[in-house]
Order: sequence, then structure tokens, then C-alpha cells
Amino acid sequence: FQSSNKRGTMRTIIKAIFSFTAISLLSLSAFYETSAAREIEIQEAVGLARMYSGEEKKAKDEALRDAMKKAIEQGVGAVLNSETEVENFQVVSDRILKKSKGSIQSYRILREGAVDNGINYEVVISAVVDDDLLNQSMESFRIMQQLTGRKTVMVIYNPTVQGELPLNPENGNDFQLIKEGLTVLSKAFLKRKFEVIDTEASLAMIKDTEAMSEDNEGEFNEVVSEMANKYGAQYYVTFTVMASNKEGEKRSVAKSIINAKLFNVGSARLINQVSGKGRKKYKKSTSGMDVFENMMIAINQASKQVRDKLVNSLIERLYEYAEDGAPLMLRVETGKQKRQTPFLRILKKMKGVTGTDTKSSSRNEMFIHVYYKGTDIDEFFMDLEDIFYKDRRFKGLELLKAQAGDVFVLTMADEED
Repeated sequence: FQSSNKRGTMRTIIKAIFSFTAISLLSLSAFYETSAAREIEIQEAVGLARMYSGEEKKAKDEALRDAMKKAIEQGVGAVLNSETEVENFQVVSDRILKKSKGSIQSYRILREGAVDNGINYEVVISAVVDDDLLNQSMESFRIMQQLTGRKTVMVIYNPTVQGELPLNPENGNDFQLIKEGLTVLSKAFLKRKFEVIDTEASLAMIKDTEAMSEDNEGEFNEVVSEMANKYGAQYYVTFTVMASNKEGEKRSVAKSIINAKLFNVGSARLINQVSGKGRKKYKKSTSGMDVFENMMIAINQASKQVRDKLVNSLIERLYEYAEDGAPLMLRVETGKQKRQTPFLRILKKMKGVTGTDTKSSSRNEMFIHVYYKGTDIDEFFMDLEDIFYKDRRFKGLELLKAQAGDVFVLTMADEED
């Protein structure tokens, strides 16, 4: 028998061994859970490629690539959280998938061969997708999603272009037809999580824009841009409605053509221009509302043809900003020309800045586009101020910030002033 001290020592050693073993097992378990969490198993992904005579190997390779692409799409689907994310992903999927090629850790061909009577070659695989690599390739997409929630759009009717049946907002029925187009377009942006200037506010502005119906389109856009800026919108859509009604002996046809343009408020740059057509055949009735009711359907059809193209073009633009940096427009009042070069160097070295473009400069100021890959503008200016005040070259100066529309005005002023 061992002494009580020795027995106590042995118990302590045994407890330590059990504790170490338990901790090791828990750690190992956690390791496997973490590792598993980084992988997405795709049970089946189907790839297809057109097969031409004598080119079976080429078709097989293309079908395999297509299957891998489908596997990555399924992996992306596992990390998307909402219907809106899925819709937005479809718009920019090709760009994301190019970045995601290396995210397939392994794959196994389940079956392959000619299908559709030899027209196509099919490859079916199972695959393991690296979740970490997939998330890295989705980084710009997530930034874009944040940007959509911070951007405001205004939709406004343009009365400067009319069809055979001119629409007068002062007329109740005409007003309802215009409202139909405005509502369809506004809801499309809302569905994709953009902020939209209240439809009623836009409708109220229609009466203001009616006064400009004899102005040219350039002047109209200038006024609307000012309105959009006043209401806090970063983008605006103008649309025209060309309505016509062709009467026949048995049936008549209500037709509408909608032309819509999407602009950036700050730069007044045209982002996209799309058009849609709608038509509705109808028999005359005794209600007296034939033209109105069927024109409403025609305008609804034309608006639906336009809406997704407009929204998708803005999604694509924001994805470009997420990848390369959104342009911040700065007017920097330096007071002295010698301050301009060191200030530009500060901007280029800032976190999140992917590049700068000096649009114009004079002895006292410069107008710059700063491409910023981030979503928090306040954070950008806080970082800029910290660097500015630490730089000895700007000792004794204050950096004052103001904003005029989408342009940020930075003024270097003597502290004693």
C-alpha cells in the first residue's frame, strides 16, 4: 500500500490526465465542427454543353465547368438570406462566379454521357465548396447589399413627350394613368430594398413638372435633379408615356410606350435608358370607360417591361462601386497650391480608397473624385480628419466640411480665423 500522500498525488495526476483528455477531446470536437462549418457539401450539380460531331471531349470539359459553376451557385444559395439577395445575386452572378472558381475543394463525377438524343453532353457531380473562399468572393456583394439600403431613388413623370393621346395630370383619369406607371416603377425599387421618395410626394410634383411641359428635356432634367437633391435622393428616374388608341370596327387597341431614364443626382450622368411597350385589344362596351380601363392595362404592361431593367442597372452600378470604390465628389479649397499634392497623397493612402481622379484644379482649389470602397461616409471623413491634423504639413490649419448636394466641400482655414 502507498502512503496517503502518494495516493493523493496519484489521484491528482489521474484527475489531471482525465481533465487534459477531456479538454483535448472538446478541442478536437470544436476543431472538427469549425472545419465542417467551413465546407458546404453539394449533393448533385448538373452541367450541360452542346455536343458537336467529333468534339465529345470538348463538350465533356465544358459540361464539367458548367457543373462546377452550378455547384458554386448552390453554395452561394446556402449563404444568401433573403429573396432580395437571391434576385440581386442573379444580376451580378457572372462576376462573382469568376472570383469563386477556386472555392471547390473537391468533386466527384456521379454520371456523364450524351443526352437529348446526342444533342448535349451531361456531367453530374457532387462537390465540396470551401465556405471561407466563397465568403471572400461575396465580400463585394455584401457591400453592395448595404449600399442598396442606403440609396434613395425618386421616380417622376416627364410631360415633355406626348403621344397621340396627350396625358394631362389635371384630368382625373389621366392622372390615374400616370400614377399607374409611377407606382409600378417605385414598387420595383422598394422590393429590392432601396429607399424611394414617397409616391404621393412624387405625384404632387407632377403638377409642378406640368408647368415645364413646354421646356426642352435638358431643362426638365436639370429641374428634376434639383428636386431630387432637395428630397435627399441620390438617383432619379424620369419616364414618359406615349399613349394612343386605334379604333376598329369590331375591336380597338389601346397602346402605350414608356421610355424611362435613370440618372445619378450628383453627376447628372445617365446610367441607363430603357423602353417598354404595352397593348390591349378590347371590344367596345356601354360603360364609357373603355379607353381608360384598357389604357391602364397597356401602361401597366409597358411599366413592367421597364422596371427590372432599371433596377438591375442600378444594382450593377452599385456592385461596381463595391468592387472598385464609389466616387466621392470633393471640392477641396486649399488656399495655396503647395498644399494640394500632400493632400492628394493623404487621400491615396487612406483605408478603403482605391484611387483618386483630379477632375480640375486651380491655384486655390481642386475638384476630385475619390473612389472609396466602403459604406460609411462619416467614417471616411473621421479618418481623413485624424490624418490631416497629425500631418505637420498642415499644422495650424483647420479642415472644415460642408455639403452641396452630392459634392463635399472641404476648406483649409487658419485656426486663428
